[in-house]
This record gives sequence, structure tokens and C-alpha cells, in this order.
Amino acid sequence: LAQKMGNPQAYEEAQNEVWSSRIAIEINLSERENLGAKKPRPLYVSVARVAYVESVHLGVACHFQEDVAVPVATNSSNENELLLLASRVWFTDVETGKELKARLPLGVLFDARNQSQLPWRWIAHFAAVPKELPGDEKAFFHALKQATHLEVGTARSALLLPRVDQIQIWQATLNGNRTLFKTHRIKPRDSGPLEPPIKLVPVRIICKKLRILQLAHPANSPDGDRRLLSDTLSSMFASSTFRSFFSETAADKDELLFLEKNQATLRFKVHGLLLDPDLPLIFAWKALRHADNFLYLVLVAT
Repeated sequence: LAQKMGNPQAYEEAQNEVWSSRIAIEINLSERENLGAKKPRPLYVSVARVAYVESVHLGVACHFQEDVAVPVATNSSNENELLLLASRVWFTDVETGKELKARLPLGVLFDARNQSQLPWRWIAHFAAVPKELPGDEKAFFHALKQATHLEVGTARSALLLPRVDQIQIWQATLNGNRTLFKTHRIKPRDSGPLEPPIKLVPVRIICKKLRILQLAHPANSPDGDRRLLSDTLSSMFASSTFRSFFSETAADKDELLFLEKNQATLRFKVHGLLLDPDLPLIFAWKALRHADNFLYLVLVAT
């Protein structure tokens, strides 16, 4: 595919692969919250890499609704009780034991774990709800506005997106339905027969502890050559924000020194793929961007 980059059809093929790619997840109920005499069966789901944690909320609530106790109004309908359960569910990662942070696509969260074993195992919780359950949809559209502004210099097309299109775009993203997405997506640069150039490539680098580094990445260098992923890596090390990610403890500082000494071993992972550092950034963005129009680069050491 990399050899075909520059061909619009190649980008279309790559995006179809991105949207059809899925992750197998095994979800068990927290033992502390199980009210049944037996351990309930796990729920197995296959979710799109472009989707968000919210995509499994209703299915998890439906699967475990007979096994948990959540305070609800006595006059609530079964449907309302199910929606209430779905609004309260949150997850921990079995391998890390940490709360599964949302607001990022599931494929990005999976790649950032740097563990490829499937199924990805989660524990579902309905009690002890975190004070602020992350809002996936709100975060998604906030990112979409940022990406649009970077791409064309204004977020106007995203800000004026009708609510009916927002709903369809969000549902398409949760279900990995690119056909529906393309019907309602914004087209910030379709303003005439000649497509305006991209101002800045919407890129987010996922660093230590899921911290996001968002820099201004021109598609071309000052001399007119296409910027490569290796140029993006250099810009990352020059960023004071990136360096601040490794300033909390002595161990953090040691890790930064290690990364600086071993830059040659660092790669960006996207959709489970380790990308060639010599791949032009604009090619990677056009082929591998997510539904919010950002290219998410997960930093890994090989």
C-alpha cells in the first residue's frame, strides 16, 4: 500500500481497511458487584478500531442487568433502567488493573498498551462510578473541530454541522460504518474544482500515560519537500510539552534520557502497524486517519 501512496484510490482502500478493522474484547462483571449465585458468562464483542468505549455500553448493560444492583426509581420502565445502567458502566483493563480511559478511539487505546494479545480483557463496573465519566461524543466532536481548523485554517464547517448529521456521524463511528459516515461527514476543503492545500496536518502523538502531544505539522518542509514521519519524531523531541511529560519523577527523567539516546529504535504505531520513518506524513494522514480527522501516532520503542 505504501508503494501506491499518492494515488487517491490507494487512500480510499486504506480507509476502508481502517474502518473495517476490529478488536475482539472479553468483558466480565466485577466479582464485587455480582449478586448472582454463579459467575455470569463473559460478554464477547467485536468492536471497530475507530469506535469508542461508548459503543459497548448498552450491550454490556443488557448482558449483566440481571446480575447487578443499581438504585433506580420504582416506577422506571425496563427500557429506562437499562439506559440508566448503560450510563453508569465503566471499565478496567485486566492486564493493567487501571481504569480504561475513554475520549480516545479504541484502536488507539489498544495500541498504547503495547500488548497485542487478544481478546482484550475488560472488567465491567456499575458501582463506585467515577465522579466524571468521560464523554466520548463530546470529546469526539471537539477533536473534529480542532482537526478541521488545523486542516483548513477554520473550524466553520464543523461548527455549523447540523445536529442530524452529528448524530449520524457519531453512530457511524461507533459502529464502524464508513458508508454512513461518508454520507454525513464534513467536507472542509471541497470548495471548488481545485481542492485547496492542507494548511497543517492534524496529528496527535500518544505518549507516556496516554498523554496527547498535539503539534503544528506542516505537510511540507520549508524547502518544499514532503515532511516525513522521522521529521515528526524530531519535532516531538524539540517540544517542551513532550519533555514536560517526563519531569514528574527521577524515573521519568531517566526514561527521557533513554528515549533520547535510542531515538533510532522509536517508531510510530498506527492501527497496529509500525510505520516506516521515511513515509511522508501527509500520506500517512490521508490513509490512516481516524473518524475525527486526526492521525494518532502511538510512540513505541522497538
